Amino acid sequence: MRRNKIIDRREVPRYGLKEAARCFGMSVATMDSWVNGRTYPTARGKKFFPPLIPITEPGMLSFYNLVETHILLSTRRKYLIEMPAIRSAINYVKKFYPSPHPLLTETFLTDGKDLFVKKIEGDNNEQTLNVSRWGQIGFASVLDLYLKRIERDEKGLPAKLFPIRMNWEGKFEAQPPRVIVIDPSVSSGRPVVDGTGIIADVIVGRFNAGEDMESLAEDYSLKVAQIEEVIRYAPAA
Repeated sequence: MRRNKIIDRREVPRYGLKEAARCFGMSVATMDSWVNGRTYPTARGKKFFPPLIPITEPGMLSFYNLVETHILLSTRRKYLIEMPAIRSAINYVKKFYPSPHPLLTETFLTDGKDLFVKKIEGDNNEQTLNVSRWGQIGFASVLDLYLKRIERDEKGLPAKLFPIRMNWEGKFEAQPPRVIVIDPSVSSGRPVVDGTGIIADVIVGRFNAGEDMESLAEDYSLKVAQIEEVIRYAPAA
């Protein structure tokens, strides 16, 4: 008798490139280059940058892929890490600490220039490896702003994501409100108001149609501040 394979819904490809890009307010072209790679000209002809994020179905991302995008955005937007350093770090981790999702299974750190991971080597000796420079030992500060917005399960794998949109106007020393969440177990993994199944797009659509925030808050039993945050998220929702 054939047994049914248990599928982790977090691995299921369900977001098209455009939808995934909108979750973060980033360009579709950037998302496409991260998951499909891209060619670039050189004096000797065209070369190819391989993808940074592995996808299992052409043009479709999983929840895990969204979290990987979230982490990559932190290295590019807040910390301004150069792309060659990011590629070198991912390649190092793939080679020495194999994982289908190295950005998720390793805790990355940065000093604003390179990427690092912490490892226990030998007799419980903790070392911080500079994985942008192929394993040199170094020190760095944690990518805390973005990593704190990932809730993990008992195995340490991402279970929920509180995305930060690219046009967020706040200071990076402060945490944006945790109002919008992406949870693969709620509303098919669409961005919703945390603690509810209310899809952000639905609220935004009603607001754009002319309904005021107070009425929307009353209809959905939410606070006006929550509605305001959903509206601010609108460019990425």
